[in-house]
Amino acid sequence: MAEENGAQLQPTVIKKIKKGGGAHGHSNAWKVAYADFVAAMMAFFMLLWLLNVTTEEQKSGVADYFAPTTASTSKRGSGSARMNPFARQLLTEVSKIINNLPNQLAISGHTDAGAVPVRRGYGNWELSADRANTSRIVLEETGIDELRMNSITGRAATELLVIEDPFSPANRRISIVLLREANVLPPKYHRDMDYANGRGW
Repeated sequence: MAEENGAQLQPTVIKKIKKGGGAHGHSNAWKVAYADFVAAMMAFFMLLWLLNVTTEEQKSGVADYFAPTTASTSKRGSGSARMNPFARQLLTEVSKIINNLPNQLAISGHTDAGAVPVRRGYGNWELSADRANTSRIVLEETGIDELRMNSITGRAATELLVIEDPFSPANRRISIVLLREANVLPPKYHRDMDYANGRGW
């Protein structure tokens, strides 16, 4: 009887087998990747829905919002060849780069298609040429040798930057081209540079 009671009081042992840590660590990884995939698909379909329900006017407004900001006024006032402080500072920074290059320069001035309200006999051709010449003067003041100037021309409104809006202030500008001829500088320039460097002729 005692033996039977002892057998009945014997505790039951439950053995737990632990799985390897590697398998357990990767068991939920797919859930994270799946959640990212679902979130991306949700964003994609929401974008498609928004594009479908928005009007052309709303789309244009969004595009304008994210478009690069441009100045509403020209670096030179309309009808003026005088360079404002901002444009002068910008040209000064450009000259630092040009100074490290040997090429000759071709400077062109441009205008919009509007009439020049300055004086009789003074039109866009004269104005664009004056703007190019003003830019030449500023470049030379910042250290560009005058012998590097190949041409200074006025193009008036013949090469519009904004063709669909001939009167846009963006059309009032100057362009500086670095020429790529084999002999980019006249021989006299090289002789002057050699003399300045103490090597003589």
